[in-house]
Amino acid sequence: MLNENAHDLGAVKPPAVEDNASDLLRRLQVVLSRIDLDCACRATFEDAITRFSGLEQRRLARRHLHEAREYKQRIAALIDLLGEIDQLSEGEPDRSVFGETALIFDEIAASAHKAGQTIRRLDTFKGE
Repeated sequence: MLNENAHDLGAVKPPAVEDNASDLLRRLQVVLSRIDLDCACRATFEDAITRFSGLEQRRLARRHLHEAREYKQRIAALIDLLGEIDQLSEGEPDRSVFGETALIFDEIAASAHKAGQTIRRLDTFKGE
């Protein structure tokens, strides 16, 4: 019989809503652009914002890659559970095992879809 706790395998948290750091940076730039700063101070500020923005992009990219790896591990664990399908026959007396197997396949598909969405987010970040 298939593991009845397949849904408990290393549950990957759904992707968190993107941090609002880039939005905050844009708003901060708008507000401070209206303030009369001397050239040296403005240049220092803009340089700091640029550096922070780059660091923030790298942090988010690392988070997305980590999430994709968690999905991969979850999928691998679910595939291991499917190994039990080799011991089933079409005349299986406990017919619920087929429903459980279908749920595992559904969970693999859902996890793969979420992993694809997560990894595609990396396309939006500049590499170094």
